[in-house]
Amino acid sequence: MKTSTKIVLCIAAVCVIAGAAMGFAALRMTGGDMQGFAATDYKQETYYPKEPFAALSIEGGSSDVTVERAADGVCRAVCTVCEGMHFNVQVREDALHVVFEDKRTAIQKIGFRNDEQKVKLYLPSALLDAVSVRTSSGEIALTGINVQNAMTLRTSSGDILLSESSAKSLSVRTSSGEACLTCVNASAADVQSSSGDVLLSESGAETLSVKTSSGEIVLSAVTAKTKMQMQTSSGDVSLLECDAPSISVETSSGDVAGRLSTPKIYDVQTSSGNVATPPSAGDETCAVRTSSGDVKFS
Repeated sequence: MKTSTKIVLCIAAVCVIAGAAMGFAALRMTGGDMQGFAATDYKQETYYPKEPFAALSIEGGSSDVTVERAADGVCRAVCTVCEGMHFNVQVREDALHVVFEDKRTAIQKIGFRNDEQKVKLYLPSALLDAVSVRTSSGEIALTGINVQNAMTLRTSSGDILLSESSAKSLSVRTSSGEACLTCVNASAADVQSSSGDVLLSESGAETLSVKTSSGEIVLSAVTAKTKMQMQTSSGDVSLLECDAPSISVETSSGDVAGRLSTPKIYDVQTSSGNVATPPSAGDETCAVRTSSGDVKFS
């Protein structure tokens, strides 16, 4: 038997023994009662904030978070939780705070799935001074929310969905999830994703910055009054019916393609990719930098 094969078998044996030991320890901790490993029982808890508030702050943990207008005008937070978990919902310092609290035991966390763990917030008014929503792995979805100052959305691996909303300053960041913005307006918009795609449609801003490492950037009917900047390492960039006085695209190996709404002075640099653009015209610019990707504008 080869030495490498022996090493693999030894490692596998150690893993099996370790797994058995952990299982035995868990059985001892539960006194042999396997009900602790049964499917998680979820329930809904509804909170009705009474005090007025001008801002919103949500710390959702690994929960999915949804924020939308209340059709009946009643402010409420509908939370799906299980034993040992709940949301602390209260108004303080003129802001509504929704904070996820996890007080489960180690045994309760074994085999835990958070598919149903979520909070859905219904707001009587769509106009707020500021909004901050943060989760570790949950999805964030906001619809019809207008913010006078800053809107901040953060998640590690969940998607971020924002539609029919506006803010003076918009910051959207996700590590591996997708960022999808539809019918969104902001003075300054900054959208970032490490490996997820960034999709923007029918939206506008004074300045727009979009960055992703390996995900694609797809913009459709998006305008910026001053400048539009896009940066990605290996993802493709697509601009369809987009426009800004100054457009800048940087990518290492991704392709860049699209159709702009108005004529541009095209400034394209690529090491090995093919280039095809309309004749330069006007005084607005479109600068593209790519190492090996193709560049094609029609």
